[in-house]
Amino acid sequence: MLKQLIPVTEDGKMKLAAVLFFFILLILRLTASTTHDEGDSVMHYLFARTAFIHPEHFFNQWAKPVYVLVMAPFAQLGFFGVKLVNLFLTAFNFWMTYQFSRQLQIPNAWMSSFLVASIPVSLLVAFSGLTEPLFVALLLAGLVFLLKNKYYMALILLSFLPFVRSEGLVICGVVFVYLIIIEQYEKLPLLATGHFVYSIAGYFVYHDFFWMFNKLSYATLSSAYGSGNWMHFIQKMPEIGGYVISFLLFAGMFYGLTLMIRYIRKKTCSIEQKEIWLLYGIFTAFFLAHMAFWAMGIFNSMGLLRPIAGIAPLMAIICLQGINYLSAVFKPWKFSSVVTYIFLFFAVLFPFTGNVYAYKWQRDFILKADQRAQQEMAVYIKQHFPDYKKFRFYYEPGWIALQLNQDFFNAEEHMRINGAFERNQFKSGEFLIWDDWFAVVEANAKWDNMIKDDRFELIKEFTAVDYWGVTRRTVLFRYK
Repeated sequence: MLKQLIPVTEDGKMKLAAVLFFFILLILRLTASTTHDEGDSVMHYLFARTAFIHPEHFFNQWAKPVYVLVMAPFAQLGFFGVKLVNLFLTAFNFWMTYQFSRQLQIPNAWMSSFLVASIPVSLLVAFSGLTEPLFVALLLAGLVFLLKNKYYMALILLSFLPFVRSEGLVICGVVFVYLIIIEQYEKLPLLATGHFVYSIAGYFVYHDFFWMFNKLSYATLSSAYGSGNWMHFIQKMPEIGGYVISFLLFAGMFYGLTLMIRYIRKKTCSIEQKEIWLLYGIFTAFFLAHMAFWAMGIFNSMGLLRPIAGIAPLMAIICLQGINYLSAVFKPWKFSSVVTYIFLFFAVLFPFTGNVYAYKWQRDFILKADQRAQQEMAVYIKQHFPDYKKFRFYYEPGWIALQLNQDFFNAEEHMRINGAFERNQFKSGEFLIWDDWFAVVEANAKWDNMIKDDRFELIKEFTAVDYWGVTRRTVLFRYK
């Protein structure tokens, strides 16, 4: 009886593995309190949560229209609802990574799923309200359909990528070139489907057919966050995926270079052409784009590592090609399979070895220190100011809105600090909450200026120490 329940085919086994992976993630979710990121993760949730109250959120280019559309119903269940969808999408992406590898006819395709599950930056976004899991799901589904020559379904799906993450434009650009290479000229307009649909739908909100470009928050050739060096993402690769994944990625990229040389010499077959463009081409374009954005200080790039989660499955498949390439060296001695499993074993094991880039419960799976301080502050406010809902609050972190049960976008309940001092429209009894990151970076509210402003009374300071031993501060003020 038990033998009948165990799948026989590789497909069946991978489906079972994806289901088990989902339940492992769910158990982790029930024991972990993290939102992974205390900024964008929370804000994306808030946009989705209040979309039915503020319908314009369905057409907000920062919040991402497709993300809001998908998440809005689930966000009504609270942050848990959004996390649950992202857990499901992460398990779906585990399965689709295998499907993409199999369509590319890559040996040991099943291993790619376990490799992507071993990339920390890919796994951790599952416990957030971020857009990466949905972006990956749409990307992989589109690419698998494309490899099956189901052009209409593939290109329509891919055309909506920019409305989940802006880097979707980069991917659509690569696919556009690929269609020209394979002479599918008549299919090119399909890549504009997403923009066409949202151009018309958003017109009734903004009265502008080009709102998706004019309202794009990242469309700036400067960045409030400064800039970095060109090697930033390469230097941070161990932090993104660990040492083993970094080594295998290097090997896989070297193999990709040999493929490209053969392609230039016109010695590749059709499936290798697809691999070059849809695997290596998309990964390289995406990665180089982020390198350029941060190095040049454009498009409001912060040099964050988590956007790489958007191409983690492609990175995992390239790592698999690295394993296959290195293992082939040992074929004459007939133990290449053993070497393949050794590489996979160490890739999967690495995130749990306790090294500096491995998972840390206190760092990765519980609330950040500033969030804990703000939770304590919310309890204090409710105890000492039971009539607090009669007064407007000024603050930047979306997390505070969750703790105070406020509508972040309702100007009667909450306003951003950014620009508030210039307007100087504070009313007696209103609260201002200063924190040591968002208030400083996003609103330019320096502590020295804040403490010297005699219009405000300092009520209480709340602190918590983070994983690195840094004390995070949140301070409650009240307008006199």
